[in-house]
Amino acid sequence: DTFNHSIRRMFLSTGVVETFVGVSGTPGFVDSPTPRFNQPMGMTRIGDFLYVADRGNGAVRQIQISTRTVATLNGFFNGPQDITTDGAVLYVADTGNHAIRSIDPSTGDLATVVGILGQAVPLAEADVEPSATARLRTPGGVLYHNGFLYISDTGNYIIRKAKHSTGEVSILAGDKNCIIDTTTGDGTPGSGTTTCTGQPTGTSNYIDSTDQTGKTASFGSPSGLAADDNNLYVMDSANSSLRQVNPVTGE
Repeated sequence: DTFNHSIRRMFLSTGVVETFVGVSGTPGFVDSPTPRFNQPMGMTRIGDFLYVADRGNGAVRQIQISTRTVATLNGFFNGPQDITTDGAVLYVADTGNHAIRSIDPSTGDLATVVGILGQAVPLAEADVEPSATARLRTPGGVLYHNGFLYISDTGNYIIRKAKHSTGEVSILAGDKNCIIDTTTGDGTPGSGTTTCTGQPTGTSNYIDSTDQTGKTASFGSPSGLAADDNNLYVMDSANSSLRQVNPVTGE
């Protein structure tokens, strides 16, 4: 519950909601026995533990579900907005540092797995590149699914796909070239109609919601991600919509 600075629990059978940890409406950076959060965002689970991207505190917090005990796993992030896991390692969208970081839940050790810490530009010309040289811009969502990390590259208006075993990063949907094209009107990106690489002339806009495949699709500040057996689901924030993406074809 981001702006109430707390983690809430809902009982599915009754719909009853309660504050699980934190104090509703009271931000802070305190571990148990009186835990406080500051704009908690994404969350994931491994066993008896929940892991929370505590955005306002620049930290990943650990909650033991059975005891409601809160501890800080690592506090060296810059506005983290999302977190996921492959069951053994945590992956964090370190939004303000323009990178995806891994964190060992047993030690708190950090490593950068996609992106260059603190560097959002320049974007590479290639659509497929090594994870160590890929540039992200304020990534707001990350999801591990079937051997891949899927990344909402929010500031670049695209969805990225990183192969877990090799680190190869590709663009699944959206076109990074849209963000550097000039538009009609006053020349400000997003203020008029533009032509983006791979899209029909005059039909694509800087942050519109074009439904197509790969480069011919458009997003407006994509953020949270989820998946089922066949599809990804993307919160397309600036377009106030939920988008469905095929994780193989990018459609």
